[in-house]
Amino acid sequence: MADGTVIVDVETRSTLDLKKVGAARYAADPTTDVWCVAWCVDDGPVQLWIPGDPVPAEIADASEVVAHNAGFERAIFRHILTKPPHNWPDIPLDRWRCTMAASLALALPARLAQVAKALSLPEQKASKTIVSLMMKPRRPRGDEDPNGIYWFDDAEHREALYAYCRQDVETERALYRWLPPLSAAEQALWQLDQIVNDRGFYCDGALIEKAIAIAAAAEREIQTEFQQLTGLNSANQIEKFLAWLAAHGCGVTDLQKATLSQALRRTSLAPEVRRTIELRREAAHAAANKFPALQAWRGLDGRVRNWATFHGAGTGRWSAQGPQPQNFRKEADGIAAKFAAVMTGDVATVRAIGEPIEIIGDIARAAICAPSGYKLLTADYSAIESRVLAWIADEPAKMAMWARFDETGDPDDDPYVIIGRKLGFPKETARQFGKIADLAFGYGGGIGAYRNFAPEDDNVGDAEIKRQQLTWRAQHPQTEQFWHGIERAAISAIHNSPKPERYGRLMLRCERLHDIPFLFITLPSGRSISYPFVRLFRRERGFWAVSFMDNAILAGGWTEYRPGRGMWGGGFTENIVQGIARDLLAAAMTRLEASGYPIVLHVHDAIVCEVPNGANELP
Repeated sequence: MADGTVIVDVETRSTLDLKKVGAARYAADPTTDVWCVAWCVDDGPVQLWIPGDPVPAEIADASEVVAHNAGFERAIFRHILTKPPHNWPDIPLDRWRCTMAASLALALPARLAQVAKALSLPEQKASKTIVSLMMKPRRPRGDEDPNGIYWFDDAEHREALYAYCRQDVETERALYRWLPPLSAAEQALWQLDQIVNDRGFYCDGALIEKAIAIAAAAEREIQTEFQQLTGLNSANQIEKFLAWLAAHGCGVTDLQKATLSQALRRTSLAPEVRRTIELRREAAHAAANKFPALQAWRGLDGRVRNWATFHGAGTGRWSAQGPQPQNFRKEADGIAAKFAAVMTGDVATVRAIGEPIEIIGDIARAAICAPSGYKLLTADYSAIESRVLAWIADEPAKMAMWARFDETGDPDDDPYVIIGRKLGFPKETARQFGKIADLAFGYGGGIGAYRNFAPEDDNVGDAEIKRQQLTWRAQHPQTEQFWHGIERAAISAIHNSPKPERYGRLMLRCERLHDIPFLFITLPSGRSISYPFVRLFRRERGFWAVSFMDNAILAGGWTEYRPGRGMWGGGFTENIVQGIARDLLAAAMTRLEASGYPIVLHVHDAIVCEVPNGANELP
């Protein structure tokens, strides 16, 4: 084997939309094929392979093969390049490296164009215009069969695409040179991530088809009735419906579920207005949209693959694509009856037990199952964030509560119950509201955080939420101290860069990578959470604060974190706790896979393995 490092990029075409079906389904489709492969070895010139050329020996012999979002290239190798007529040799997983994974590990943008721009690399990604033209079929021309598949495959278009592919390799090489590699432990975990993504999880095709059909029928009924009542074309015309409601004596600021629930409590609503609100609520069940996504990503063998993004969150946790199994709705009551009703395929049967679209959302988790002859084994960490927060903040009373509950299993010893009772809730609801308080207030949150976790019909006032917040803080003095302490430590580490700053079980340091400042918080595992382009600034009142560039999707992607306010101790605490929880999950995944329990799914604090019937339960 040669010692060289190969940077590789593939350009493809297909009748499928990659974003809608995922890499595995896309690569396996018979209409998908390769336009070209560009590559370079170390500092050598960028070269190009097109179908019909000899297989490049340099790629097969490379010690490392690097790609940006290597999971896609691996899927193309597996399904297309290693098959006739191309017949490339397979590249073992342990020789692959992914610059997207390494970028995300530093909390940098995932997309090649964005990260190259953010880092001001000497090579930048070219315009995607040519790719947008050539990755999908063009329209048939006048003398062509309207049912045929045609491409922009003339010499001019091809040469433009080849140039684009070559430039991608130049940009990826510049990025590879800039980035520090993943640590050995994280590289091994990325390889496990690829194994889990390659394996995929199985889902029930019959249930998916029935659910989609019932949802479509129910949607038609809803829209027809809505049009008759309002004269509008659709319940999805938000601005027009808001205006219609205002004109009919029911002004609201938005059409969020909680807002509409509050509106339905008004006693003065006209019957037709009440009904239109009910119809809008019924139509807006996002959980029902899981079924079309599952169908789109599901392969011919019934499995959904390539759904997880390694280090998708800055804390190190995975994010998800496509069906996004990490945010499936929790199972509701009466799942068996709802499942049976949906499997009849009759919307009237489903409506007899509830709103069809809501019921479909309720059973979305049931679509994930084991194939014939296998079973799913599931395990999760109980209250992992509450436990980790108590440990990292050194809250001995809270840790003692969890230890006692683990020992006795007595529901009355559940820390959430104890918290709820101290907040004044009766035994019946103490656990529910104790957990809400722990989640809402644990990272310094207040009224807004509480309402994010509270049920939609919770109408407690701001003053009562504030009372609960102060009560919770009085019970967790070390946690409150940790918020302020970790913020001071971060400011000190940046101010005294590159001198490290220890805070409890953590080590903070500010270092420059190619003249760009990063704050690193090293967790007990040895892995670090990264804050890129970090700097200090003064808030309005003159106090120092930490600013950095944030890659979070919810913030719009690669923007300054909370401009003018910056990061504060509660935010650092949340990142640290979730980072530690991620490392615990990653360690468990590694142990389970090594013990012969194939992982097919993992979600924040839970792992799902697929084993043959008769296999042992999880250890």
